[in-house]
Amino acid sequence: MATKGESLSARSSDLSTEAFSPSVAVKRLRELIRTHDEWYTRECICLNAAEGAVSPLARQALSSYLVDRAAAGSIGKRSHTGLEHVDELDTILTTLGRKLFNCKYVEYRTLSCANANAWVLRLLTEVGDSVLTPDIGHKTYRTVGYAGFRGLNVHEFQLNEDFNVDLDIYEKMVKQVRPTAIFIGHSHFLFPYPLTEMAKIAHEFGARIMYDAAHVMGLIAGKQFQQPLQEGADVVTTSTGKTMSAPLGGLFLHNDSELDKRSDAIWDGIVSGRNSARLASLAIVLAEHLEFGEMFYSQVVRNAQALARALVEAGFPVLGKNCGFTQSHMLLVECSELGDRRELAAKMRQANIVFTPFSLPQYGPKGMSGFRLATMPCTAYGMKEGEMQIIADFFKRVLLDHEDPSKVARDVKEFSGKFTERQFCFQ
Repeated sequence: MATKGESLSARSSDLSTEAFSPSVAVKRLRELIRTHDEWYTRECICLNAAEGAVSPLARQALSSYLVDRAAAGSIGKRSHTGLEHVDELDTILTTLGRKLFNCKYVEYRTLSCANANAWVLRLLTEVGDSVLTPDIGHKTYRTVGYAGFRGLNVHEFQLNEDFNVDLDIYEKMVKQVRPTAIFIGHSHFLFPYPLTEMAKIAHEFGARIMYDAAHVMGLIAGKQFQQPLQEGADVVTTSTGKTMSAPLGGLFLHNDSELDKRSDAIWDGIVSGRNSARLASLAIVLAEHLEFGEMFYSQVVRNAQALARALVEAGFPVLGKNCGFTQSHMLLVECSELGDRRELAAKMRQANIVFTPFSLPQYGPKGMSGFRLATMPCTAYGMKEGEMQIIADFFKRVLLDHEDPSKVARDVKEFSGKFTERQFCFQ
C-alpha cells in the first residue's frame, strides 16, 4: 500500500507490475472508497456547485436489486415481463415530479443534463436551423457539441457583467437570427433571467425556449428561484445531481402533449437502457423536496449571500455586488490579482476545501477568472450563516495571510467533523 505523501502516479504504477492481481485491485478499491468517504464526509468542506448531497435513504436505494433489471420501454409497455414493481415505481416518480415541478410531462430516463439537452435539441430543431444561446452556454448546444453534430447554425449573445440577459441585446439578436429555438442557462447562474420578457420576444418570432436549469433546479423545486415553465419557457432540462441532490442523471419537463408523443417515440434510440435503482433513488429525493425543499433551499440562498458578504469583508472581490452578490446557491470570487486560479485552488485543496476554479476570457479586457463557490452541500449537513463566516476566514488565512495550508487543514477537519448528519430529509 502506498505511504502517506506518495504520489498518485507512483501508486498507479503498481498496477502494471507482475505482482498486481484482481484481488489486489479489489482490496485497493475498497480502501479507496473507505478513505474517500471518510475524508469527504468528515474532513473536508465541499463548496463545489456541481455536487449535491444525496440523503442516506436515497443512497440506500442505489444498492437494491433494481440495479440489475432490464426495464426498456415505458410504463405498461415493457419489452420484458416481471416489471410490475418498476411500473409502479415509475408511476410514483412521475406523479411526484409533476407535482413538484408543476408540469404535465416529466421525462426521467435521460442519463444527464447534456443527454437531455441533446434529446430536446432533436425534438425542437431540424438540420440547418438557426439557434441562439448565451456565449457561455453548455457545450451540447454549441457548435462543439450536439448542436454542431445536428448541423445547426449556432449564434451566441453575450451576457452582462452579472451574467444575466440584457434584453436589448437579446431582442436585437432574435430579430437578426430568427432562431427556431433559443437555449438558455449556464454554469454561473447567479440571478434569475427576465424570462417573461424573453419568452414574449421569442414567441413573437416563432422561437421556442429551452431553459437549462442544471445548476438551479433544486432552487426552482424549493420555490427559491424563478419558475421557468410558468414564466414562458417551453421546455426545462436539468441534471438530477447538483442542487437536486439525487444520483447523477437528467430530466426534461414540459406541458406539450405532442412533444411528449414524439419524445416517447424516439427515446429507445437515444437511451434504451436505464437504471431503475437510480430512478427509485430519484423518486425518494423528489418526495424529500416536496416535504423539506422550501426550508432547505431558503437556507442555501441565505448561506450563499452570507458567504459572499463574509468574503468581501475578508478582502476578496465577489462579483454581483450591485445585485446582492447572488440569488442562487453559488457566488463568483474574482481572483485574477491574487494569482493563477488553479494554483490558488490547489492551496485550498491542501487545506481540505474543494471547489471549482473558472475562467471567462470573453469578459473584460484581460478576461475574468476566479472561484465558483456553492453552499448546497454544506447546507445539507446543517451549516448556517455563522459557519459561512468561519469558511471565509479559512480562505483568508490561506490566500491572503499565507498561512500554511496543512495547519489550516487541521482546523477545517475539526470544523467539518461537527457537521456529518444529513439534514432536510426522511430518516
